[in-house]
Amino acid sequence: MHKTVREIRGKADLYQCVGEGCDNQAAHWATLHEEDGTDVSHYIPLCISCHHAYDGVHERAGFHGRSHTEESRKKMSETRKGKSWLHAATPEQRAEFGARISAAKRQKSAEFREWVVTRYPDVIVSRNHRIPDGVREAWEDYKWWQQFAQ
Repeated sequence: MHKTVREIRGKADLYQCVGEGCDNQAAHWATLHEEDGTDVSHYIPLCISCHHAYDGVHERAGFHGRSHTEESRKKMSETRKGKSWLHAATPEQRAEFGARISAAKRQKSAEFREWVVTRYPDVIVSRNHRIPDGVREAWEDYKWWQQFAQ
């Protein structure tokens, strides 16, 4: 669901933290504890320290802790249970879904490779080579502008 929130509302760092008395830039989308997290309105933008304070991380695990409270873990587990069609899907449905996702990723990778090769002929695009800084950002900009060209 966090991915859906990012797709609809954008990255959390586009917002100011809504933590009480905080002026920081947000970094995370945090699920409101009183909600089940099934709607994009169930998420608020928080900076890292406000998110940890909201989830009670510091009190339980020390400064470097990343664990959620037992209540939060239970709520997240209950929210996921039965909410995703994938939990109830047959093995055939899961296989079909996996194949469709893989095909979409292959198509996106092929489109990216073609775009890079035409604009950056000296860049090698493969799993074994790192894409130079700036190329992937240029691709994201290109894809963003494409939505307005259609």
